[in-house]
Amino acid sequence: MPLPPLHTAVFAALDRGALVLTANQRAARTLHGAYAQRMRAEGKPLWQPPTIAAWESWTSEQWQQLVLRGAETRMLLTPRQERLLWSRILTKDAESRTLRSPQSLAQLASDAWSLLARFGGLRGGLGPIRAQFEAASTDTRTFLQWAQHFERLCAKDQFLSAAQLDDALRSHVEAGTLPPPATQIVLVGFDRITPSQTALCESLIAAGVDVTHLEIESQSAHIVVVEASDSDAEMHAAARALRQKLETDPEACLAVILPDLASVRSRLERIFLSELAPELQRAGATGRPPFEFSLGTTLDRIAMTRTALSLLRWTLTPLPLEEVSTLLLSPYLAGAETERYARATWDAQRLRGATLLQPEISLTWLLGKLQLPPLLRAHLTSLQNLAVEKTSPTPRRTVKKPSLATHGTWMDHAAALLAAAGWPHGNSPTDRPLDSTEFQLQQRWQELLDEIATLDFSGDRIDFAAALAAISSAASETLFAPQSHDAPVQIMGALESAGSAFDSVWFLNATDMQWPATASTHPFIPWTVQRDLAMPGTDAARTLDDGIAITQRISSSAPEAVFSFARRGNEGDQRPSTCLQSLQIADRQQHSNAITAAEPLLALEDAPDDTNLPALPDQTIRGGATILKRQAQCPFRAYAERRLASTALEGTEAGLNAADRGNLIHKALADFWNSVETQSALRQMTADERMQRLRSAVELAVPITTQTGWDRRYLELQRDWLMQLLPQWLEEELLRPPFQVIATERALTDQRIGPLRIDVRVDRIDAALPDGREIPHNERLSAPLQIILDYKTGNIPSKPWDGDRPDEPQLPLYAALADEETLHGLAFARIRPGDMCIQGTASAPNLLKQTRLRQDGTPYANSEVDDVGYLVSEWRKVLTRLAEDFARGESAVDPKQYPQTCKDCAQMPLCRIKESPPGAEEDPSEETPDA
Repeated sequence: MPLPPLHTAVFAALDRGALVLTANQRAARTLHGAYAQRMRAEGKPLWQPPTIAAWESWTSEQWQQLVLRGAETRMLLTPRQERLLWSRILTKDAESRTLRSPQSLAQLASDAWSLLARFGGLRGGLGPIRAQFEAASTDTRTFLQWAQHFERLCAKDQFLSAAQLDDALRSHVEAGTLPPPATQIVLVGFDRITPSQTALCESLIAAGVDVTHLEIESQSAHIVVVEASDSDAEMHAAARALRQKLETDPEACLAVILPDLASVRSRLERIFLSELAPELQRAGATGRPPFEFSLGTTLDRIAMTRTALSLLRWTLTPLPLEEVSTLLLSPYLAGAETERYARATWDAQRLRGATLLQPEISLTWLLGKLQLPPLLRAHLTSLQNLAVEKTSPTPRRTVKKPSLATHGTWMDHAAALLAAAGWPHGNSPTDRPLDSTEFQLQQRWQELLDEIATLDFSGDRIDFAAALAAISSAASETLFAPQSHDAPVQIMGALESAGSAFDSVWFLNATDMQWPATASTHPFIPWTVQRDLAMPGTDAARTLDDGIAITQRISSSAPEAVFSFARRGNEGDQRPSTCLQSLQIADRQQHSNAITAAEPLLALEDAPDDTNLPALPDQTIRGGATILKRQAQCPFRAYAERRLASTALEGTEAGLNAADRGNLIHKALADFWNSVETQSALRQMTADERMQRLRSAVELAVPITTQTGWDRRYLELQRDWLMQLLPQWLEEELLRPPFQVIATERALTDQRIGPLRIDVRVDRIDAALPDGREIPHNERLSAPLQIILDYKTGNIPSKPWDGDRPDEPQLPLYAALADEETLHGLAFARIRPGDMCIQGTASAPNLLKQTRLRQDGTPYANSEVDDVGYLVSEWRKVLTRLAEDFARGESAVDPKQYPQTCKDCAQMPLCRIKESPPGAEEDPSEETPDA
């Protein structure tokens, strides 16, 4: 395969002994790889590394050589060190205190200083431009004061800003203290060279160095413009085109370039995975996709380092429940592999299953209140002990934890805390070793701590909270990308592509809104200074020219180039970028709906499912009435949830959820009626007696055993809520015909309904007393008129028991299991603020409600009168059939009423009902027309 013109020109320069400098690290790595490939192709087992370096790496190396020779004594500041100096300056300035944090203002100030240095605004110091700063605005005058302070501080302490490195090297070249690094320097991939870089190059030329920009002849690219309906269709079209190219030539080098890669990365990755590597979307799938991003991800968004940050924060402050759950299930804690199932079970039953009233959970509370798996407890205890340790208890060398210490001391302490917690898991012999990416990530984390430790140059002493804030801030700024595996598809930004050559390029989002990228001016630098120094954003024509130049460079970096855009964006209709007008476009294509128009990725195969479903065990099955309710809603849901255990992870919330509050009502009313027993006793009680007895029941239902102020007040509010709600319900109970409560929360164990054996619990059973006579404690009526009540705090369907698929089979199930001779009614007892009622059916007019009379004294027709015995026999048939269907494994995707039935179902990713909803396959032409 012939070499790209770029590589041919670079190799020729290297053969002449030239030093090749690239605009970015990616181009340098790519050229190093291409040179190694050339050496291997020539059969050379060993070779000298080529003299290729990124500009920033080369200038830093030259500075280090000056320091080693004693020609320089100034300390070159890292960006983090420089920002710390700006933060110290801003913190001391009382007038600079605004709604913005000192850290964000420090970043703005550092950026302004860097712009001034790179565009030649500081060659004579701040003196020549001082008047323009003072005359512009309050912001520029304030920045001038900060900049003067920064300039004096650097001069006093012998510091050098990284942005002034080019000018410092130029001075050494002109003074003769920096000898020419080579006889020829070739610049590769510089879309625009800054004035400070230009000045350094000019000084090298004056010293006898041949400095040239590598000019590459255009590859006469075949340029295509693709118009898609929307952004997703555009990405799918690109992915499918790349897949076709890889199928034709697996060794091809393909590039995807975006002007806004960071904002669409997650969506692009999802679409590319579905198109280029659908097999990797399976649970537990391993392997690498045929694409990789040149732009890394910040450390605070990667699971492994996010675990480390959570552990460190937990030593200082409580964490939200969800974060604690995620942290304790992390695979990056020692023992995670050994205790995988124990920790998952503990999380579901102990942590998420507990009624946790705290909005946040502290490490101390967790260790003191809950029983943890042993390895997890051991490591968290070690973490807690080290976190509270003030001094070393033994002579051996350990990290001390004074209230104030240096950055380096705190970074050692942070590393010791993580080691005590067993992070990362690769340090434990019981867990799997770290893979390549995790090992690189651990190294990058340690480098981050080392970088923060260099802030000790300032002599500041801080507390651990400030040190942790520095770690968190650095993690949110530090990008990590695993070592390249030379994937055939490289995804990058427009500037990153400089100095690279490809077989084909696809430029996404080439719209007039996104390309060329809009450059903004800096608020701390006067407009006149920015205009005179030709800074970015000061000249729209120059910005467009730069965009056109980059567009042409991209189009000539491969034999084929595709530029695409979406007609419709989030902000309305879009047009192609004006930069495309400078290209010789060979073809224009439209992809109106790239998703449905393409061929299927994988051929579908028919596999007969003739496996017999194993019989249900002859034992009690958990689920009770819920099994029958799910079977009535949708057989597939019942099968997935109750036989495959495919249940969604329940969400958690601080305090009590709706189900917990419903249980409190159950408990309070059960205790109340167990002592009061009859409606007549309730009538005889005074208002104070009733409230006193109700308060006792509420206090029993909501015990306050905690001493924590927040928890105590929260539980008191729950008691107050019950004391507001339940008296209203008792007023509703007084409107009923006479009754006596004969059972509350009655458990019916090992009950048979068809082939199922289930346990149920009946909320309440009343005995209707038509004649008002109560049942003595030691007597039983020969045939009491029993009424089953089920408390409901939510909505009740209008016809909850009708049809072959009842919405609420719970009460019919209780009725089917009850004694037919004594059962005369069943009803929902709806207890909601402002909505109290008894809703059900009975065999006589006045068993559930008092008969209402018309104005003429005649009674209304009582709609609640039914033949309960007949209803129970019919319900038993329906419930038995549902039980038989469940036991037989009937699992058709058949929701009772789509899409309402599916609204709260978590099985849709399995049943895929959205892809073919009920009725979609029906032919509308066969429908009977309306009369």
